[in-house]
Amino acid sequence: MNKFKLLIKKLTRKRDIKNDDMKEKDIKSKDIKNKDTKNKDIEKKNTQEDKKGIKGTSIKTKLIIYFSVLILASSAIIGFIFMNKGSDMLIQEVEQSIALLTNEGAKLTQSRMETQMRALEMIAQRVDIQEMDWEKQRLVLSGQLERTGFIDMGVARPNGSTDYSSGGKAELGDRTYVQNALDGRTDVSDLVVSRVSNEIVMVYATPIERDGRVVGVLIGREDGNALSNIVEDIRYGEKGYTYMINDQGTIVAYPDGEGVLDQFNPIEEAAEDDSLRSIAGLFEKILSEGKGISRYTFEGDDLYAAYTPIEGTNWSFIVAANEAEVLSAVPELQRVIIIFTGIILLISIVVTYILGGSIVNPIIKAVEHSEEIANLDIAQDVPQV
Repeated sequence: MNKFKLLIKKLTRKRDIKNDDMKEKDIKSKDIKNKDTKNKDIEKKNTQEDKKGIKGTSIKTKLIIYFSVLILASSAIIGFIFMNKGSDMLIQEVEQSIALLTNEGAKLTQSRMETQMRALEMIAQRVDIQEMDWEKQRLVLSGQLERTGFIDMGVARPNGSTDYSSGGKAELGDRTYVQNALDGRTDVSDLVVSRVSNEIVMVYATPIERDGRVVGVLIGREDGNALSNIVEDIRYGEKGYTYMINDQGTIVAYPDGEGVLDQFNPIEEAAEDDSLRSIAGLFEKILSEGKGISRYTFEGDDLYAAYTPIEGTNWSFIVAANEAEVLSAVPELQRVIIIFTGIILLISIVVTYILGGSIVNPIIKAVEHSEEIANLDIAQDVPQV
């Protein structure tokens, strides 16, 4: 009996141990399952968060790229327009400037000539000049040379015979300026070869009147470079210059007197020298139009020219501006526009990146909520965006 009880206890004990082992296995199995489930949830959550980050970054990147391309294209178009318009505006500004300078130069020349005419007219009104006594006249004229700036002065009689204070004599009855003065008008000659000195000169003439009639002509002779002295101080930029031509296309004033004493006329010389065709064409245009702006080439330089007539004369005043010098500011203008465009582009990228978050985040939340609804998870409220 005792043996039977011991056997029963032994079997019961084994059964309890077996049950305990099974319980322990079940617990371990549940723990493993719970752990696997938890790990899967964590992985799923991480995956979702990664997707969120990828989606957010992807949309931001696309926004930055799209806006950058759009802004770059717009900036490039605007920059191109500005560069072209800037060059055109620069040229227009130069043309207006040289036209204004031309008008001022013509007025200055006219004023200079009128000053000489008035000085000559005042001398002609002196009694000792009106008496037509050459000895008295010579003394007066000799004393006026330094004050007036004439290189010589003289008196022409109605028959054209002329005496100069320097002792020279000439017959000037055929000179237009003498004939006009005998008709009662003060006049100035073109550049002519002096019959006294054989030099290129410019001559002023005014009538000598007594008792209401013309009894002679008072003459003042200037050096042939007198007009060149005027244009020498008028220029546009460092390489620009001014000059004058008469109604035949002959240069009457040029910086340093170049071409004046030689009576340079490109219209005539272009027939034998093809390099002068451009400037000859300009001179022909000046003589036909009178006033305007044009372009031409001379001695290898491309030039802008503004021209206008000098009132009271048969001369035209021309201002030439060097095209290369005029357009030298264009590259600097282009550089500034390119830098400005680059700055605008960088600012736009930064602004797009900052504003991208406010655009992208609501989109991501809406997508997440739609996914929750698709997974039949309606526990969450629709986010406020």
